Amino acid sequence: MDRTCEVCNSNFRGATKTKYCSVLCREVALSIKKQIFTDEDIAYVILLNPGCGMSRLRKEFAKLLKLKKQKGGPTNTRILGVCDYYKSEKGLDLYAILQDPDYLQ
Repeated sequence: MDRTCEVCNSNFRGATKTKYCSVLCREVALSIKKQIFTDEDIAYVILLNPGCGMSRLRKEFAKLLKLKKQKGGPTNTRILGVCDYYKSEKGLDLYAILQDPDYLQ
């Protein structure tokens, strides 16, 4: 059956349920679906929860998603990437805010 790839819009021959023309297009689609939060969302949640630490921050994202487990939220690598970006580009050390012991309970 002739299909159109949902990522690159190329025509291909595939089964009825096939959405992507290649493994690469499938991986691109899955990575986009995993990015529920923007970098600004991550920075905002860090600023709202100073001193909470990485593990608790991921739990806060899970609460926002109304999930029982920490699935679907940003990974530690993505959170650290956002922290690095804000520190180098905007001069705001989000990681220091996230790990600030003055706010620990």
